[in-house]
Amino acid sequence: MCGFVGFVGTPHAPVWADAAAALGRAAGTLIHRGPDDQGVWVAEDARAGLGFRRLSILDLSAHGHQPMNSRDGRYVIAYNGEIYNFKNLREQLDAEQAHPWRGHSDTEVLLELIRRRGVEAALSQVDGMFAFALWDKQEGVLTLGRDRFGEKPLYYGRSGQGTGESFVFGSELKALKALPGFNDDLDPEALALFFRYRYVPGARSIYRAYKKLEAGTFLTLVNGHEHLHRYWDPARQAQTALAQPFQGSREEALDEVSRLFEQSVARRLESDVAVGAFLSGGIDSSLAVAYAQRVSPQGVNTFTIGFDNTHFNEAPFAKAVAARLGTKHTEIFVSEADALAVVDTLAKMYDEPFADPSQLPTAVLCAKAREYVTVALAGDGGDELFCGYGRYVSQIQRWRHLAGMSPAAKGMADRTARVLPVAFLNAMDGLRGKPGKLGRKLLGRLLDRSSTQAEEFFMFASSFWRDGVPVLGVERLERGLFKPDAVDLKAVNDVMRFQILDTKMYLPDDVLVKTDRASMAASIEVRTPFLNADLAQFAWSLPFDETDPARHGLKSVLKDLLARHLPREDFERPKQGFDAPIRQWLRGKLKAWGEDLVMAPSPRARDHLDMARIQARWAAHQKGVNMEGDLWPALVMLAWMREN
Repeated sequence: MCGFVGFVGTPHAPVWADAAAALGRAAGTLIHRGPDDQGVWVAEDARAGLGFRRLSILDLSAHGHQPMNSRDGRYVIAYNGEIYNFKNLREQLDAEQAHPWRGHSDTEVLLELIRRRGVEAALSQVDGMFAFALWDKQEGVLTLGRDRFGEKPLYYGRSGQGTGESFVFGSELKALKALPGFNDDLDPEALALFFRYRYVPGARSIYRAYKKLEAGTFLTLVNGHEHLHRYWDPARQAQTALAQPFQGSREEALDEVSRLFEQSVARRLESDVAVGAFLSGGIDSSLAVAYAQRVSPQGVNTFTIGFDNTHFNEAPFAKAVAARLGTKHTEIFVSEADALAVVDTLAKMYDEPFADPSQLPTAVLCAKAREYVTVALAGDGGDELFCGYGRYVSQIQRWRHLAGMSPAAKGMADRTARVLPVAFLNAMDGLRGKPGKLGRKLLGRLLDRSSTQAEEFFMFASSFWRDGVPVLGVERLERGLFKPDAVDLKAVNDVMRFQILDTKMYLPDDVLVKTDRASMAASIEVRTPFLNADLAQFAWSLPFDETDPARHGLKSVLKDLLARHLPREDFERPKQGFDAPIRQWLRGKLKAWGEDLVMAPSPRARDHLDMARIQARWAAHQKGVNMEGDLWPALVMLAWMREN
């Protein structure tokens, strides 16, 4: 795993005084992503350049050094990630025409594949997690690419002004900040979206001048003009799968899921360094460990997080699974003191605001696991592909009820919600002599009823600050801003719509951001065997009668598959998730940290945020009203604004 940064100057832009030194400094901000090696390449005319940091996983020799030039000298690449099927691709390339390989890295295979096939055809063949920057010296064209599910990040935008403007890109925003001319103007709409979802979704970033390259896309920069190309889309792939549904029996379906998953796990065990696995004791991680133990000759080390709070503690379940599968198991317990140590690093670890509370135990888990291994398997993606979230059932039931309302009733609910002032809602919250949620509950019900599409209802029902985000200058209930794109699936059940929506938004912008930043902060690479295009395509082809969570329960296919490896009593229990006891911690050892942020906000916070509303939420939480869902993104944002 690695990190990179680079630039392309405009034809009339003055060349930086020392582009190589600037790239070296910027790449140095990514040392956590690549502590083992570094490299800088600058074009002869200084029009373009790449900086790189390397975490050595495959081909530990100098033959894996980047930026890497193609054998014919036309292309140079900086690449972050792993191509899991690179050995098969290398064999195919050699079968067509023998190639004088310099080493055995996947980077060299990707570069040669692009040279022969072109970018889009090459991307259609790779199974991996990646982001890359490719410079075509002959044509003067830059290509940026990102993997199908969004496992690896890539930001881009324009720094400087006028004739001094440059197109810049990198694995993290901190690298772009280190280049000349960074524009730190915040995007108020991105701020609003962050408070609503606890992450910045889609192509936006927290900074107005910079964007994220979305999952499944590549960008070409030709004569200074950007062109976006989508080579893989979950909705399109799901529609293709639905058009050719699986026709076999349930046992045959389980056999095929098993075959595809075992192949995916085996590919993700390919490494020249030690490999382990994260084990929560839940369905997804238990399956990953079961198959890793099955295909790995030396077995795997497993790691789990535990809490003193029994409601959040899955360590006993993980220990039982590890014992049953015969892994070498390590338990890591997280205390309030550990959480306090981590929160002070979040603004640097996530240099774009990010507020999924499970980021705390994930960071501790990654740091501890790095003492033993350099690569770890994780179960991310199983919930999205195999109906693993309880909201797929509960919200479907609510949506079906609301969908039967008349248009007139929906219109009345919408109009009422729009005119309710925040002051009125706050007054309702104080009717019983202490802060409550009465006003917000009323507003939430009105907005539920005014939703015009399933996706809008689903995202709103899963969101925060539902009575209006505390961002100055943004409409309290600006529906267009918070309304997700409709999932373009014809004649499909709403559960699949929600699954695809999660695959397009929640998975890449929350789950995978959390995993990437926490793991890279500890210089450990996390691989996710569920995120394989063939496995996803097959999951989407299964008839709904076989996967309906309302009939069969959550993740019934994966449970039946895991039952081939473990007794059901080892895993048949309500889903807990991987959250931390934030509610209690904010009244305990994290109270002083939160109090300081809320009561002594930075100038930037006062310029952009409605601090009175945030302070009211804080006071309510300390008086016993549980506000941690809204407070955690507020505290993370306040800490980020202070750091930046």
